[in-house]
Parts: sequence; structure tokens; C-alpha cells
Amino acid sequence: MARITTVSESVVIAADAVTLYNTVSDPRNMARWSPENTGASLRAGDDGAAYLGMDFWGHNKRGIMSWATQCIVTAADSGQKFAFQVKGQRMGGREKARLAFDIARWEYTFEAADGGTKVTETWIDTRSSSLFGRSSRMGDRLFIAGSTFPDHHRRNMRITLDKLKAEAEAS
Repeated sequence: MARITTVSESVVIAADAVTLYNTVSDPRNMARWSPENTGASLRAGDDGAAYLGMDFWGHNKRGIMSWATQCIVTAADSGQKFAFQVKGQRMGGREKARLAFDIARWEYTFEAADGGTKVTETWIDTRSSSLFGRSSRMGDRLFIAGSTFPDHHRRNMRITLDKLKAEAEAS
């Protein structure tokens, strides 16, 4: 069976694309919706408004494990697309990325739809076919309690998008 490297989920939200983009593209907001993300740290001087090349640390927790990922914004097209590449990972309180390699790309697209805006969240596994990439994929099931990363991310995306929708439509 071929390895699944891309997973997407979508939802239509009764809000305009620019408002949704502005909310999603500030990485500090993700903790409000995501079951794993616990926040983000921006560089001094950044106010949360995404720009091409912006980097930030995303903080995550799953069970007793916590980690941070170094992320670089690769698309910042207001009302259309926000994307970032996860470039490194650190465990616990380390200051620098302990594992520096491409891990994944996350993308959010915003399209006009009946009833509002269709928001699509996409995860793309960008781990290489190197020995480290292969061994890290073999360990995936251990880190996510027997599931696969695509199944795990699909569930988390559904939760994230449903919470984003509820919040945006309540405003």
C-alpha cells in the first residue's frame, strides 16, 4: 500500500475570506482550535500578521509528550492562502531545533462558497526518503497510539475546523 503523504479537510464557514485568513494566519490563534497545538512564539517585533518568510515556533502537546516546531511561512496571500513549512523540532525546553529537517507543510486555503467561505486545511508530509525519514515514519504509530499520521491529522483537522467554524460563526 502506498504511503499517504497528503491529507485535507474542509468546512464552509459563514464569514468572509479575509476575516478568516487574518484569524488563521496568526499562529498564536491555533491553540484555540487544535487538539495538539498549545500556542506559538513569534520573533520580537512580529505582531502575528503573517508575511512571507516569517518564522515562529509552534508549541504542541500530545499526552505526556510536548515539543516545539520551527516553522517558516511559505504563503501569505490575504483571503486566499496561508502556508508554512515545519523545518525543525525540539523536545522539552531546548532553545534550538534539535532535529533540523523538513517535516511537514501545512496549508490553509480560502474560497468563496455558498453560505460563506470554504476553508481547507492540508497537511503534507515532507520528510525525505532518507534513513532518518524512513525510521521516523516507522515510529509514527508509536507516537500516535497505533494510528497512522494521515488518520491522526485527519481527525485533528476535523476538530480544528469545526472549532474554527463555531468560533467564527458565534462572532
